Amino acid sequence: MTQKIFRLFKVDCGELIKSKSISAPPGLTAKDPTWIGAWWLGFLIVSILLIVPSCALFFFPSKPRRTKVVPKNGTLAEQMNGRLTVLKPERELSFFDKHKEDEKNLTTEEKFRAFRESYTEVVKSKVFRGAVISRVLDSLAFRGYMVFLPKYLENHYGIPQYRAHQLMAMFGVFGFALGTASGGIITRRFRLNGRCAALFVFVVSTINLCLFAAKIFLGCQSVVNTIGLTGMATNFNYTVPCNADCGCESAPLFPVCNSKGYAYYSPCHAGCREVIVNSADAYHLEFASCDCSPGEVLKKELCNDDCKMMIIVFFICVIVGAFVAGNGLVPGQYHQPIGVFL
Repeated sequence: MTQKIFRLFKVDCGELIKSKSISAPPGLTAKDPTWIGAWWLGFLIVSILLIVPSCALFFFPSKPRRTKVVPKNGTLAEQMNGRLTVLKPERELSFFDKHKEDEKNLTTEEKFRAFRESYTEVVKSKVFRGAVISRVLDSLAFRGYMVFLPKYLENHYGIPQYRAHQLMAMFGVFGFALGTASGGIITRRFRLNGRCAALFVFVVSTINLCLFAAKIFLGCQSVVNTIGLTGMATNFNYTVPCNADCGCESAPLFPVCNSKGYAYYSPCHAGCREVIVNSADAYHLEFASCDCSPGEVLKKELCNDDCKMMIIVFFICVIVGAFVAGNGLVPGQYHQPIGVFL
């Protein structure tokens, strides 16, 4: 269980590294939707850091060192510095399957035959096939969710990419780690057998599915979302009479709003002809002489949305769902030796 928790924190560290690698440099802001960032930098950093522990593997001995073995039901006396020392038998770890029958003096052909029979018996198991199918479907859902969640948060709630990865690391991975620890405690405390463990995983998976479905209804009108809805009504043609002569077909997405909060795709689509640089370091720009909004100064700070409360509710569902899903990780790894049925 401890190993699984630490394996989850590697995802947490990865999300934090990713958030730093896609932070905007001076002169830009991470809120700029056109900013992509060095998303590949995290892979380069981690791969270089992995060289050190990889080299350390070469210093491990190829064979275990020979040590004195104390009889299991006896003692061993040694003469040290003129004193007789009695060594008690130490507890040894068994690095083998105690349910496996002894197969000494088997030929190569017999070993291959035993392997084929064991493999066939495992594949014929309905429980094994069901577990593999469920794990594949779970992996497809989880991978797709983690890959596209930052883009969903950016487009739907207007959260910058770097901030989205930080929130995922703080809420999603942390909640999953707590759930994994909780699932291990529950499994040990109630001594769940195979059937009870399967039922427990089914219950937590159903609850997690309901929380996933609830996120669909957590909508709001962000700036990018509003521009998208406007484009759907015009077949994504943002050219109007007031900006027809500006040639904005290739203009990048850079939302600006007027004093009433109306969002334009870009200053070019607002027909703006003048740029006012208030602060070059903070990248505060204002746009004036706009044909589509005469007499007004357009800027990004005037763009408002109603997503603050929905963002809070969304991440509450994220951390609760991650905690619930994590509870099913340890019971889902439960297995029993061959011949012991549910």
